[in-house]
Amino acid sequence: MARVIVLLLMAFTVWTTSPAHVVAKTTQRAPQVSPAPQTTTTTYKHTKTIVRSFFRAYNRHDLHAVLTMVTPSVRYTDCDWTTQQVRVAIGKAELKKLFQSEFVDKQQFLQLSVVASNPNQRYVAGAQFLQTTRSMQTQGMAPQAGGFKIVLQSPGFAQIRFFAGIGPTRCKR
Repeated sequence: MARVIVLLLMAFTVWTTSPAHVVAKTTQRAPQVSPAPQTTTTTYKHTKTIVRSFFRAYNRHDLHAVLTMVTPSVRYTDCDWTTQQVRVAIGKAELKKLFQSEFVDKQQFLQLSVVASNPNQRYVAGAQFLQTTRSMQTQGMAPQAGGFKIVLQSPGFAQIRFFAGIGPTRCKR
């Protein structure tokens, strides 16, 4: 039941924070025709590049690089596999504190796979991985499969504004 509530809260957060239209208006001239508005969106490749860059910086435990890749109002939700507790951070200050503790525990995301598959929402990506920490290794726990739904900020699509841990979990709120 707690898992259902957490998933519903994450879905509600995505719904309330997602932009209604993720397009940037541009103007382009056609030969001998007045300027016509067109829309441009981010590409799958761009979205995947941003997400992979984030995880590379995270795995290096480069806090400065990680924080430059997120918006000031970033929202983050994930499961701490060792304590089985949901961890939430809203804003860069909370995320910095959370990541500092994760870096001390040597958290790593292994075998990363990034997917941006919805043609109508190219600013949204899924990341699948195996997650491990020093605490998990000390307790004899195997790396745990997990994932994130990641949403890039509009316009520009250069920063991450939302992460939500997804998948089966025994985490408690």
